[in-house]
Amino acid sequence: MKIQVPKKFKPIYTENVRYYFLSGGRGSGKSWAVADRLIFEAITNPQTDFLCLREIQLSIQHSSKKLLESRISYYNLNHYFRILNTHIEIKNGGDIIFKGLQNHTADSIKSFEDFSFVWCEESQSLSEYSLEILTPTIRKENSKLFFTYNPRLESDPIIKLKDEVESKIHIHTTYLDNPFCPEVLRKEAETLKKKDVKKYNHIFLGHYAETGDGIFKLDWLEFGRYKNLDFDYYFITVDTAIKDKEINDDTVYSAFGVLDNRLYLLDIFVGKIQAVEREQIFYDFYNRNNKYPFRGAYIEDKASGSELIQRAKRKGLMIKEVSPNKSKYLRADDITPYFEAYKLKIDESVKHRQEIINQIALFGTGLEEHDDIVDTIIYAFIVAYRINARRSFTAKVKGV
Repeated sequence: MKIQVPKKFKPIYTENVRYYFLSGGRGSGKSWAVADRLIFEAITNPQTDFLCLREIQLSIQHSSKKLLESRISYYNLNHYFRILNTHIEIKNGGDIIFKGLQNHTADSIKSFEDFSFVWCEESQSLSEYSLEILTPTIRKENSKLFFTYNPRLESDPIIKLKDEVESKIHIHTTYLDNPFCPEVLRKEAETLKKKDVKKYNHIFLGHYAETGDGIFKLDWLEFGRYKNLDFDYYFITVDTAIKDKEINDDTVYSAFGVLDNRLYLLDIFVGKIQAVEREQIFYDFYNRNNKYPFRGAYIEDKASGSELIQRAKRKGLMIKEVSPNKSKYLRADDITPYFEAYKLKIDESVKHRQEIINQIALFGTGLEEHDDIVDTIIYAFIVAYRINARRSFTAKVKGV
């Protein structure tokens, strides 16, 4: 098997360490490099079991399986593997398994103990908790952990792990280091460089995002144990995605409690899901967070949100339509004084903590990839202000 290895990635074959950190911008080839390294290991040591992880994997489509299949075909190695719906078998050998870390606990993650080759894709999204339970679990002799990521914030847990551990290599690459980078992507990079150098530095060179120009500040978030407080009232805000593909927005359901004018985030669902799943997951989320006194679920009356409103109302759920009369950035500007003064208190049990932090830090910088969680937070401040102040604020909220 002959593998085309760009010069910068040769250490992942020649260096025998425990941790391999591959960071970089778009088009740098880091994911291809680890996929090839995994395939090489599977061919030379077929009895090995491989574990491919990411923080959130709602379905096998949201995994690195497709990339591995593509690289296996590229090298004409299909006869070494049996590609199944949920995993890949190495003929006469081990398996390549794909999992999401977020739903695992310190006990359930023990099922990963027998893996000696682990690849964490999109590692900038890994939570501190996920890393804390993963790294001591993978402890077989000569086990290796590969982390590929596009740097976002210097405070990301993966950066902390990289700085703390020993027996590691760190390789940072860009599209300029990748001889196989498509020409169309090179042209896109050069165009962005002329148009917005900050975005270019972050997206294509893999620099940390500059958050100083953002609308919100991270010190407006506070984390603690809040679920058992005697709240004045509860409500839910919803941001529905139109499409469910990897590149599209997430559907987000956020549950809040309000006490003495202060807003508490108590539960959240985030995911790229199909329309049928979206409805059922909403009903489950609604029932879990419909606590007295409940003021309703506030859903933006547009696209897939309108359909959810009608279906949920027919089921007798307490639904309130939200009709924005300003852009999200203007709405954000309007709630900033309330946000800064009272903070957003987030219960420590809430999932997606790192994604919440990243979206808050990047919102308004022009570098944000997603802002769906922020949308539900903005609406929550609007709803809380509306209920507390008894007057219109930044959106027309029917039925409050």
